[in-house]
Order: sequence, then C-alpha cells, then structure tokens
Amino acid sequence: MAARVFDLGAYQSAAVTAASSAVLELAVGAFDEALRQVESVMRLVDAALTPIVWDLVHLERAASLLALGDVAAAVREAQRIHDEVARIGAKYLHLKADLILAEAECRARDTAAAVPRVAESGVSILSGTAY
Repeated sequence: MAARVFDLGAYQSAAVTAASSAVLELAVGAFDEALRQVESVMRLVDAALTPIVWDLVHLERAASLLALGDVAAAVREAQRIHDEVARIGAKYLHLKADLILAEAECRARDTAAAVPRVAESGVSILSGTAY
C-alpha cells in the first residue's frame, strides 16, 4: 500500500510541476512548449490526479490553447472547469478560469461580458479571497 501512496504523490507532483512550467513557458512566449508540458503529463497521470490538480492542469492547457489561437477549445475547457470549481469553492482556479474566459471574450470584442467578469475577479484579488 505504501508504494501506491507514493506513486499518487509523485503523480500529483509531476502534474503541478508541469502546470507551473507551462505558466513560465507562456510568460516567455513559448506557447507550443507550454501546451506540450501539460499535455504530456495529462496522458500519463490524468486518472490519478485529485480533482483540484486535474483542474489546474486542464486550466493551463486552456491557457496554452488560447495563446496558440484555439479560442473555441480554450473556452470549452475553461468554462467546464469554471463551472466545476465554482461548486466546490476553489477560488484560485475559479479566478484563473475567469481570466482565461475574459481574455477570450476580449479577443471576440465582447467587452460587455469580459469587463464584469474581470471586475468580479478584481474584488476577489483586492480582498485577498482569491486564494
């Protein structure tokens, strides 16, 4: 039984590392590499992840897809996770999904949807309740 617990911990660690690496890759404009990072870990450990880590990895995939211009796929993934994490109260992931969706809305020139979404997120950030 101890080996199984260790393996699950290693999977969680690999997934969080891939998500963090994707954030850094996106920051320097390496969009393809960001997507590769999260998709490689998804194929290996998707079924072994806790829901929160699974959502984190999939949000980084959505962000990578958006950066690469696949807006429809990014929105589908971010919206699905947005709705999931709202139910469980995962505020950081909800904020991250909101920001991805707001960026997609801005790209579609739908500021009527993006501005209120970002304004709501701003309240969470300023109050310190986003985490």
